[in-house]
Amino acid sequence: MRILKPIGAQTAIGTANSVANSTVVIITNIDAAAQTLTRAYGNGTTISTMLVLANTQYLIEKEPTDTLAATNCVATAIAY
Repeated sequence: MRILKPIGAQTAIGTANSVANSTVVIITNIDAAAQTLTRAYGNGTTISTMLVLANTQYLIEKEPTDTLAATNCVATAIAY
């Protein structure tokens, strides 16, 4: 079991989103298929991509101005 401290509202990340300028985010794929998550600098330049498996959650660490985007995924800023 994980203990998470949400510090923002859940938001869809179908388009690039900084998720309230947070540094740690929990990503949830709400789809029955795997999705590609893209992390980018604030200017839109891609930093990295990864596969988010169907119906799973991942903790992502990022810079406040970095954006995340993934179809059929939601994100919530958390503290740790």
